[in-house]
Amino acid sequence: MTGNWTALDMQSALMAELAELFKNQTFSGPTGRRTMRIYEQDMPPADRYADDADAEPSPYCIVRLEDGELPAIGPQTVGVTLTFSLYADDEKTGHREMMHIIQLVAGHFIEQPVFGGRFEAIPPFYWGRADQDKSPYYYGSMTFLVTAPKPNRRSKFA
Repeated sequence: MTGNWTALDMQSALMAELAELFKNQTFSGPTGRRTMRIYEQDMPPADRYADDADAEPSPYCIVRLEDGELPAIGPQTVGVTLTFSLYADDEKTGHREMMHIIQLVAGHFIEQPVFGGRFEAIPPFYWGRADQDKSPYYYGSMTFLVTAPKPNRRSKFA
């Protein structure tokens, strides 16, 4: 396969796009306001931050690849879930800040759906909040599809 067209390439490009989107913003964390941490596919092991509040991951965004399709004709599609967490001392702040994050990401990809030069976020953007936040932690998520080019088929006659 030539080019950077794999689902992992898309995941890396999406993580870079989100890092750029969040770079000048801070969100509630256990030791005060700080920048969003972005993780690939899952959280880091808990033993990395169990005894150190500064190493605690919140606020964070997990960029998870869920599924994909490589059709015979047309671009490949990849299902993506973004999971967000933040820490807030009160419910109103936690709720409002989580909704701000979700709306910020959705608005960004509605206005600028192409990222990494070749990947495109495709509406609809589904979002949700955890049914029961585990105060002082608040959770939200978004799911959507991303299209990506796929390699061209090589002809055995070429």
